[in-house]
Amino acid sequence: MKICFVADCHYPNYTQRLKSNLIKTFLDFGLDKNGLHFLISTNRPQDFEDIQNENIHVFDVDELRKDYPVSKEFEILPEDPTGIYPSRFPWNLERFLLKKASDMGFNYIINFDSDVVTRAVSAEQLMKYFENNFYPNHVMTNQALMTYTKGSTNEIFHLHDRYIEKFNIIAEESDFTTWDGPVIAYMGETSQDIKNYFDVWNNLVEYGYKKEDGFGYGGIVCGVWSLSIPLSGFKLKWNDIPFYPEHKYSDRY
Repeated sequence: MKICFVADCHYPNYTQRLKSNLIKTFLDFGLDKNGLHFLISTNRPQDFEDIQNENIHVFDVDELRKDYPVSKEFEILPEDPTGIYPSRFPWNLERFLLKKASDMGFNYIINFDSDVVTRAVSAEQLMKYFENNFYPNHVMTNQALMTYTKGSTNEIFHLHDRYIEKFNIIAEESDFTTWDGPVIAYMGETSQDIKNYFDVWNNLVEYGYKKEDGFGYGGIVCGVWSLSIPLSGFKLKWNDIPFYPEHKYSDRY
């Protein structure tokens, strides 16, 4: 089990929130000394230049997706982000951190929004939690769940029946349950399982934007997540996790 934190974090309000919350916790708890790493993708790597820690890795998002032209075409981060949060933000960009983490050998990856905080009080408490809550080939969350039923007209599921037919997905309706996104743990038996999950997720995103068959979810991330679970052979688990979002609407642009 090799653990890392990841956060896809863009624009100054959110880079500052990440630094003042989870990065501060990571450093204050000495989680690096427990072997944890923190991977960050951002359109503002300069905002993290003051952080000097070999276990905190900051990546320019355009470098992470340089070999993925569909992302660069459709998942646009404008110079002026006014009005982009939350409905117009390309949340699927988070997937590139999964690929990077898997390339680095991680198989227990906890993904956070920039405004997530912890109720844990020590590194020891967190490490014990991780050791006791590792479920290979599962996606785990403590956030709200949303359930699919055949013929749903909900925005998240309204194209599912067409996807199921197109990709010949054989699964129970409950296998398509999806989640809200601020706190997510991706757990693979190996890092290759995480890479496989990324491949499924990325293929769904690209298909959804290109709409080669006349339909696609595009940037509707919860709909894409719902399909990625059965297609990747993962399962979804709701569980208590010692992290939670602390949204401040003043952060939004």
